[in-house]
Amino acid sequence: SFGSIVNTTYMRPELRDEMLQAFARFPEYRFIWRFTKVDENIKAIINKYPNVHALEWVQQASILAHPKTRGFISHVGLNSYNEAAHY
Repeated sequence: SFGSIVNTTYMRPELRDEMLQAFARFPEYRFIWRFTKVDENIKAIINKYPNVHALEWVQQASILAHPKTRGFISHVGLNSYNEAAHY
């Protein structure tokens, strides 16, 4: 999660691709990535990574509470911080 304030539309493609390549190194894990907008371009890129799921909205608290959740990458906004600490 990069929060509702961070607009992933403006993310440098190089940074996005580096993160995707890092996620690909862990095929046994699934990564849920919240994007500001999941358009055809993002779908085409993400589809190359079967363990990455791009969504425009996620139930963050539900994901953090799920027993299979193993990690959380965040911009460390206060809500995300509190929810992660709670779960």
